[in-house]
Amino acid sequence: MKVGLLIAFAGRNCGGPEVFEREIARAMLAVAPQHEYHLYCLDRRAKKIIDIQDDRVVYHQLKPRVRAAALLTSLPLAMARTRPDIFYAPVIPPPFCPRNAIMSMPCSSLLHHPEFYPPLVRLRLRFLLHRAISKAAKIICPSIQVRDAVEERLNVSADRLPVIHPGISPLFRNIDAEEKRNYLEQKHAIRFPYFLFSGRWEARKNLVRTLEAFALFKRTSQTEHKLVLTGGQSWDSSDVQKALQRPELKKHVVDLGKTESTELPYLYGGADALLYASLWEGFGLPIIEAMACGTPVITSNISAMPETADGAALLVDPHSMDDIAAAMCRMATDSSLREELRQKGLRRAQSFSWEKTARRTVDLYREIAS
Repeated sequence: MKVGLLIAFAGRNCGGPEVFEREIARAMLAVAPQHEYHLYCLDRRAKKIIDIQDDRVVYHQLKPRVRAAALLTSLPLAMARTRPDIFYAPVIPPPFCPRNAIMSMPCSSLLHHPEFYPPLVRLRLRFLLHRAISKAAKIICPSIQVRDAVEERLNVSADRLPVIHPGISPLFRNIDAEEKRNYLEQKHAIRFPYFLFSGRWEARKNLVRTLEAFALFKRTSQTEHKLVLTGGQSWDSSDVQKALQRPELKKHVVDLGKTESTELPYLYGGADALLYASLWEGFGLPIIEAMACGTPVITSNISAMPETADGAALLVDPHSMDDIAAAMCRMATDSSLREELRQKGLRRAQSFSWEKTARRTVDLYREIAS
């Protein structure tokens, strides 16, 4: 079988979408090496990020560099030349979606909270989504919450909406305490207890309120905890930058910027908790990454996050600064709670792997191709 994949984000250093494209491409070749894979890449750096050197994988660099133009011109031409039996768009669908296509709906935020997106991005995503929804043979959803939202709001039948969870890379693991401590001291001079925020600086991630909650926590607690940030900035980061200039935050918040993926297991593992009080998620990959590293998680009680955590995290109201601050106080002072959530998280993380994700996705290929 000849499989075509649209690689739209790899190479852009954009977090979750890039991780998903990279990991699903690698895992599919591992679980189904008998197939031929054609990767249609929008970014010239994608080949380096995907990093598969195999005769069964063919890279097609789409031109021009203007993404919209490439989707409208060189992608259809490349697909006409290669004639894939199955076409899969892991993150965003193309303007022209063939009948043998599978697309993913990574999040339902566009349906519930379109205000999280800049107007032009919102219009483009809506255009692509509505064109593809009617034609795609299957629409993969990362959670039951996303499936239910698509079924209800876009009037799509449930039989077209398989739920396939993302996986966790073996990179995320429980590292020896001394190894973590030495790495964090030498690499980032981290010699203090801390909470970790991992994600892009955008409104949906609720970072401004998270910072305000941390400031409240510092005013009301007697701990030495700091807040460590890792993640890239986006179009929507000016409010975060302004908040970080406040004196009570400036000396207690450490911004590492966008770190390499190989650093994340150490940053997760050294934290007293991952602080992930997002306003909306279709799944929430950092939740299970942190759990796989043995790190307790504070996350939101809305959208897909309770489903992803499945009882293995401390849930908060992401709109309540007091609630988030109280959760930090519990995590900082209650070692038995941290250990309980650590053990629950490690067990929960065992439910996820990219191999499982790839096998279920390849099963869909066979179903549609037949």
